[in-house]
Amino acid sequence: VETKAASNATALKPLLDALLRDYYPDAPITLHIKGDPTVQGDETLLAHLFRNLIDNAVKYADTPQITLTVDSHETAQGLRVRFADNGPGIPETQRTGAFKMMQRYRSDVPGSGVGLAFCARIMEAHDGKIIVDPDYDHGARFILTFPRIEELGDDQPDH
Repeated sequence: VETKAASNATALKPLLDALLRDYYPDAPITLHIKGDPTVQGDETLLAHLFRNLIDNAVKYADTPQITLTVDSHETAQGLRVRFADNGPGIPETQRTGAFKMMQRYRSDVPGSGVGLAFCARIMEAHDGKIIVDPDYDHGARFILTFPRIEELGDDQPDH
């Protein structure tokens, strides 16, 4: 996966709405988005990233209604996006390895163990990072940090 974050502005609300409509039309999912988060990046890769996070929320759901909450705020490092679900969360002992390839903590849930590893690679391709929020205990919450994008002048290359 090779890209740089300064490709396109992608508004998360329409992206997430489209993912839910196209891939989870019958799933009992409620999406709450606070504000209007927009990230710089490759829209196709960002769709894969958020689809993997939604997939995990659906696969690991332990309640009849799945709630996804997304919010964002600017930091000195760039835009910080938090993506939370109301599932069982990731056990503290599994958090450090959550983004390793083939890492799974429950064998009773279908999957290959590559989803979160792929999310980490996508964030690396955007010069960002993703972590499991260690302070969240109402499900799983991921913190995605996208670097601050400087505007390019007319005389600067966009690569």
